[in-house]
Amino acid sequence: MANGPYWDIEQNGSPIQNLNVPVSSTFTVEIWIRDIPNGDYLHYILFLVYWDPEMMELVDHQKGYAQGWDGESMDYPEEPKELPGFVGLEYYAIGFGYGLTEDTRILVLTFHCLRAGISPITLGTENSLLSFNQLGDVEPPPFVLTSNQVYTPVGGITTPINKLRVLTPFLALAGLIVAVSAVVVVKRRRD
Repeated sequence: MANGPYWDIEQNGSPIQNLNVPVSSTFTVEIWIRDIPNGDYLHYILFLVYWDPEMMELVDHQKGYAQGWDGESMDYPEEPKELPGFVGLEYYAIGFGYGLTEDTRILVLTFHCLRAGISPITLGTENSLLSFNQLGDVEPPPFVLTSNQVYTPVGGITTPINKLRVLTPFLALAGLIVAVSAVVVVKRRRD
C-alpha cells in the first residue's frame, strides 16, 4: 500500500476508505500504524484527526495498544486552516523505554451520526508524525475516510403495488356518485 510506515482507519482490523452509516446510529473506527521497519521501533506518536461536527460527534475514545507508554494525552485542537468548520482531536503518546515494533491499533474512536450526507474523517493533517528509534521522524500522508451517512427505512416490509386494490375505493365512490346523480335526475323528471 504505502512506502514505509503509514496509518489508516480500519474496522475490526480491516482497512476501510468508505463507510455507509445510518443516521442516528453510532459507529466505531480504529486508527492503526502499519509497516514499522524490521529491527526499529516507534517511540513517539503525534497525530490529529478531524471531522465535521455538523455531521457527527465523537462520543468515546479509547487507547488501543498495550500498556507501557507514558505522556499520553488527547486534546481538542483549534479549527484547521485547510478544513474550515471541522473539529478534531490531537493525540500524543511517548514510550519511555518501550517501543512499538509491529502493526498496532493506536486509538479507537466512536462517533454518533447526526444527519444525512457525506462526511470525511481526516487523519494525519498538519504536524502529525511518527518518530522511530532508527528511521527518525516520519510524516505519513494524510488518510481520509469517507462516511456516507444515510437515512434508513424504519420497520415494515416492501411489496409490489396492486393498482386495482389502490383504485377500488375511488372507483366505488365514483360509482356511488353516478348512482345518486341518476336517482336525483330521474326524480326531478318525474316531478
